[in-house]
Amino acid sequence: LTKIIKSHTFAHNLDYLKTLGHPIILVIRPDIECFYWWKSAGGFDITYPNYKPYYKNEKRMWKHIKKQNSDIHEFIYRNNENVTRVNSNLELAETLALSATKFGFQAYGKHDINVYLYSP
Repeated sequence: LTKIIKSHTFAHNLDYLKTLGHPIILVIRPDIECFYWWKSAGGFDITYPNYKPYYKNEKRMWKHIKKQNSDIHEFIYRNNENVTRVNSNLELAETLALSATKFGFQAYGKHDINVYLYSP
C-alpha cells in the first residue's frame, strides 16, 4: 500500500520524516510562483483550510513560503547523495513503482516545477 500525503508544512520536518524510512517527494517552485499560485487558488478567501488565524496577512504568508522553500532546498543540499531530480509525473510513478495509467503526461520543467525524490 502506498500513501502520498501532501502538505507544505512538512518542509519544516523533513529530517524527522527521513527517519521513518520512506521516500519523500519534494516539490519546489520559485517563491513568487508559490505565492501567486496560493492567491489564484483563493488565498485567504477560501473557507478550508482557514489560513487567516496562522498566516494573518499576505506579508506573513510570503515569509512562510520563502522559509518552506528554503527548508526544502537545505534538505536537498544536505542529503544530495539520496536525492534525485524527477523530470515528469510518469518518471516519478515509475521510480515509486506506482501505476500512472490514469494520469496524463506532465513535464515538470515546462511548468516551472522542480521535483526531487529522496530515497532512503
